[in-house]
Amino acid sequence: MYVFKPIEPGQTPDASLRKSSVILVQLTKAVPGLSEGLFLLAQVRYLSGDNNEAKVVLRRIIDQEATYSDAYILLAQVYTREGNIHSAYDALEQGLSYNFELKTHPIYHLIRARILKKEQKYDEAIKLLQNALHLPGMKKRVQPNETVKTPRTKTDLTPSSSVPISTQDRVSVYLELAEIQLLLNRVNDASIVLQEASNEFQGTSEESRILLTNVDLALKRGDINQAIETLTQIKVDQPYYVQSREKLAEIYLKHRRDKKLFIKTYRELVDRDPTPQALVILGDAYMSIMEVRVKQVELNR
Repeated sequence: MYVFKPIEPGQTPDASLRKSSVILVQLTKAVPGLSEGLFLLAQVRYLSGDNNEAKVVLRRIIDQEATYSDAYILLAQVYTREGNIHSAYDALEQGLSYNFELKTHPIYHLIRARILKKEQKYDEAIKLLQNALHLPGMKKRVQPNETVKTPRTKTDLTPSSSVPISTQDRVSVYLELAEIQLLLNRVNDASIVLQEASNEFQGTSEESRILLTNVDLALKRGDINQAIETLTQIKVDQPYYVQSREKLAEIYLKHRRDKKLFIKTYRELVDRDPTPQALVILGDAYMSIMEVRVKQVELNR
């Protein structure tokens, strides 16, 4: 199940998502009983930020094929994205009732850990994620066509009914573990996990995502210069470039108290790619500075 990070509120789905949606809608209308087609459509809806439509499609899959494990995993991800912990847990438990093998998949551990994190059960979440790191498929670089074979039913052992784990999800297990350790001020433990992740995913498209969490580690240590230096390693043609510049701007404002560099960073994003999304981000940046000024005026009265 190759699930990437869904877009943030206010962002516009890219052309590939829009094109995929059109094709999949036509396909599922022509072949309404094709669960694989419906599942791909649900993924596209989720990635496009349309959680309600994603849930509708996933429930349609479950109604017609209750043993389709992928649907329960993605449904739990959708609910987790919305902050609906109990519904996410219910989706996972419902899936387990049809396929207990689901519990041995890293995605199950990741989602359960995220639920525990929201409930502030940090030690339990850490234990789950540490166990996930030792599951099949986690400790090696998976080729694009490789999958972690998890049967959809207790009796179906064919490779065609497997639930794969993508590079993005594998990285998420490492980063979720590091982030929880940072919440508990276990800086050294987080550093070890991030170093392992850097070694494991060096040269992949997710390398810059790991760097972003390394920035949080540097900030936790109070090393502002290291945080800035790490962010500058993420180049304009790399994934997560926009996120790196947003984080850089935040550091300039909160830690350096430099409003000029804060705005300059966002302006560079607009100059590079003057999309509506970039303009909205720049507008939000100006608004945040105005709010700070208003609060200062009120305090000085």
